[in-house]
Amino acid sequence: MEPTIPVGSVVLSQQVPAGEIEDGSIVTVERPRGLGLVTHRLVKSVQPTPDVYEYTLKGDANTQNDPEPYKVTTAGKYIWHIVGLGYLAAVLQSSYGIFIAGAAGLALLALFILDPARLAQGSAARARRRS
Repeated sequence: MEPTIPVGSVVLSQQVPAGEIEDGSIVTVERPRGLGLVTHRLVKSVQPTPDVYEYTLKGDANTQNDPEPYKVTTAGKYIWHIVGLGYLAAVLQSSYGIFIAGAAGLALLALFILDPARLAQGSAARARRRS
């Protein structure tokens, strides 16, 4: 969806009935055959049967519409995007990323438990009780 939504962004959307979305809006829908999600601009919406819409979509950087229409009853209506967060999400889904996140979490926990200021306060309080 560049240049509107840069590569590596995470899109925040709200699920709404397909009939509520106007042509020209950015939507997120499920790809056919369970191939994941796609976020593109709605070129045309047709309602062949009650509650089912066929969306013709096109990415802003694409010269042609997507090859086949998407049959939907609901769609994710674009609200906002966060640039770069998609890269972080991809890293955290890898085993390497999980290891790094776990190590960072353990390091923060160790810093909290072994906080030098807390340890110094505890030592001073023990010294006062002894005297």
